Amino acid sequence: MPRPRYERAAPELKTAILAAARKEIARAGYEGASLNRILEEAGLSKGAFYYYFDDKDDLVATVLLDQYRPASELIEALTQPKTVKAFWAAMEKVNRRQLDAMESSRESMDVVSNIGRATLTNKALAEKILPVFAPFIGAFLEFLRKGQKLGAVRKDLSAEVLLAVASGIKEGVGRTLLPAEGTLSTEQLEHFTRVVWDLLKRAIRAEER
Repeated sequence: MPRPRYERAAPELKTAILAAARKEIARAGYEGASLNRILEEAGLSKGAFYYYFDDKDDLVATVLLDQYRPASELIEALTQPKTVKAFWAAMEKVNRRQLDAMESSRESMDVVSNIGRATLTNKALAEKILPVFAPFIGAFLEFLRKGQKLGAVRKDLSAEVLLAVASGIKEGVGRTLLPAEGTLSTEQLEHFTRVVWDLLKRAIRAEER
């Protein structure tokens, strides 16, 4: 997670840092991304970098959060659904917004797939990323609890367990479907998203009576 002073930095500086990091991660992947090249592209010294971030992983987590921000903001702003149908429509809308964000540019797709692949094998990176998504996770848990109250989501498991199940599905499908090298094509991304969405619904949907 970036240091609090990063949030207070000038918008132009944050834009330059994120743009440089996205470009390098999309080009070289997580392991190959050079912090020196990112800093040179952003016009930032190493001293200034460590003023805002603890390390490269902090920056990578910030980049990923920025990529997912459209979906995060959507779920936090969703009007609480009043029916089962509305709940699943809202859930699908969040899922679609996440996909649209990745498909908005080839660079976005490459960044997300490269970082996502790295988190499957790099525990330290995964542990850095998780706290950054805490607000989104909290909002999603509340959304799941609302679904349980409506009868849209199964009640025999807690929202926390259901979230763990959803995360496990995404990780398991990612290990199976994401290519070991290279980046996802639009078709691969669509297929990955469809499979995850189908399994997620099967796992957490309440039984119809």
